[in-house]
Amino acid sequence: MTYDFYNAPALQMHPRIAAHEAFDPIWKNGYLSRNLAYKLLARAFDLTPEDCHIKTFDAKRCAQVIEWSLAMRAVLERRYD
Repeated sequence: MTYDFYNAPALQMHPRIAAHEAFDPIWKNGYLSRNLAYKLLARAFDLTPEDCHIKTFDAKRCAQVIEWSLAMRAVLERRYD
């Protein structure tokens, strides 16, 4: 994906929305269950699954979530498509 999330207006104004836009397709497209997707995200950021809520992330962490999500989606899309 070539969309520049770092300079996107959504990231500047609503970083959590932009993070969800990048992350949610991992489970909404059926690549992983929602539960597993959040467990992997938590592990990637050394969080417990209970503490892994995008709604609590600051803009910097949201940018990291976007980067992680796009990389994960690329791997999953190659595997399943």
